[in-house]
Amino acid sequence: MNRLIRGLAVADLCTSAFLSPIPLIARVPSSPLGHIYCKVIYPNNLMWISIVASVYTLTMMSIEQCLAVLYPLKNRFMFSKSRSKIILLMVWIASFLTNAFTYFASYRSEETGECTFDLGGRVTQSSIGVFIFSLEYFIPMTIMVATHVATLHCLRKQAVALMDHVGSRSDEKTRRDSIMLRAHQRVLKMLFVVVLTFIICWTADQVSFFLFNIGILERQFLFSNVYHAFVILAFVNSCANPFIYTASNPQFRRALRTFWDAQESSSGNSIGKVEIHGRNSTAFTAATTIDLPRVPLNNAGASI
Repeated sequence: MNRLIRGLAVADLCTSAFLSPIPLIARVPSSPLGHIYCKVIYPNNLMWISIVASVYTLTMMSIEQCLAVLYPLKNRFMFSKSRSKIILLMVWIASFLTNAFTYFASYRSEETGECTFDLGGRVTQSSIGVFIFSLEYFIPMTIMVATHVATLHCLRKQAVALMDHVGSRSDEKTRRDSIMLRAHQRVLKMLFVVVLTFIICWTADQVSFFLFNIGILERQFLFSNVYHAFVILAFVNSCANPFIYTASNPQFRRALRTFWDAQESSSGNSIGKVEIHGRNSTAFTAATTIDLPRVPLNNAGASI
């Protein structure tokens, strides 16, 4: 679980870094760098790969916790140290493949010299919309909810069984089982808050963008203040997870306190505070300067 948490932190950190405002070029030069700009920078590919990696990592964390409670031995085999690294690698590969369509749809227009995003018509756009909604939101959310329900049901059964056997087993055995049960419950509560935050932050954006892609919402809605609020709320998710870990995990709090104590002793307490404020301010400013989650699909050159 700790390796997956670190993987999620890396994905969220990358998302925050790539939230920086994108430099817009009115006329892109016809050069290899110009084509790279239109295919990588213009459609926000790196940011969206990081976002999807965060979603997939969170999904794997839910699966890992479910297996840890239901099938402990199988979980130790499937999520061993080496396999966890492979899982995280596969998460990033899957995230890249999920966003691969943007590399083919984004290109430099030879006529205008501008970056253009063209999905090829309404049918293709609707198909891509269903694809994005399913892989980036609906399927991960379904897996998270299902695994949490199964885990919660099993933990309740274990708690009842533990209470029934109090007094019939040795105090040492009961104490170990009780500690293990509380540890699982603490991790489950943390994951529940993380998943709930994900659902709250992303539902409005994903559903409205899906409705746009299948033709129910008009294109003008994507430029409304309501949709901009949905986008900002979605990006808040990447900033919320570290605070959830700090509030839910005593070990995380102790490690964070130790880290900042070391920073204060080397550079002074005031510098540490300025750094925290600067990072938070930068992340929020970047999030508010991005108008749309999928810039290419809302570009004037898009085929709608």
